Amino acid sequence: MSTNSSLNVGDTVMIRGLQATVTAVQPGHGTVTVRFVNGGATDTVSLSGVTKK
Repeated sequence: MSTNSSLNVGDTVMIRGLQATVTAVQPGHGTVTVRFVNGGATDTVSLSGVTKK
């Protein structure tokens, strides 16, 4: 069980110092898809690299 399993779509998180919004959660893969607030780029990242804000 991941320590970040409480992440939900719409949550604001920090990734590599950048603020992003969670757009999808893939609990079976341990990843989340996020959209960065600054620039609007999307990325799928491991839960271990995400800090809930």
